[in-house]
Amino acid sequence: MKKKFCNLCGKPFNVDQRNGASKYCSPKCRDIAWERMRKQHYRAHYKPVPPRDIVCKKCGKIFLGKFNAAYCMDCLTDGSKYMTQLFCNRSAGAQP
Repeated sequence: MKKKFCNLCGKPFNVDQRNGASKYCSPKCRDIAWERMRKQHYRAHYKPVPPRDIVCKKCGKIFLGKFNAAYCMDCLTDGSKYMTQLFCNRSAGAQP
């Protein structure tokens, strides 16, 4: 038997022929290390979605927006009940 140290927690553990390539002392340490590597990979390769030109459904003005934005800020803050509700849903806690 050969003694190795866990790459995550540093605890010593024994390895034999069939598990000689082990890097971690337990499946729990392996899963935690895998999750950390996965998160690090996604953070390194994250590309934010750039805003694009969108035509307002109400007034027809072109504005910069993301995803499924449909109305410009002028229309959202015009004072009507429906638009105010959309505005409050769009930006949590915002007051027109």
